[in-house]
Amino acid sequence: MAIPKLKDDALERHYRSMFDLFTSAGWAALIEDLEAVEATLNKLITVKDQRELDNRQGQLANILWMKAQPEMHDHAYRQILVDEAKPEEQDTLIAELDDLTFGVAKVIS
Repeated sequence: MAIPKLKDDALERHYRSMFDLFTSAGWAALIEDLEAVEATLNKLITVKDQRELDNRQGQLANILWMKAQPEMHDHAYRQILVDEAKPEEQDTLIAELDDLTFGVAKVIS
């Protein structure tokens, strides 16, 4: 199956750029760094007061948001493709899309 494309060229370029980013060595390095910070922030024993706890919660929320971007983009892209398809083609397209990987592939170095 050929990889389907969105009808909106600008939106297609956006998603392809994001998928290129998510499969790059730089993204993998960023996620590795974020996971190290996340491990440090999760050590609640060192929290001194409510303000520090609130600050850590905000930092953790941002880290989790960043880490979720590949899956979020992948899901949105697939949904747009299905929404743009003719109703009678949607079930077939969903099955075909299950075999494709867009932005969630891990970089193997």
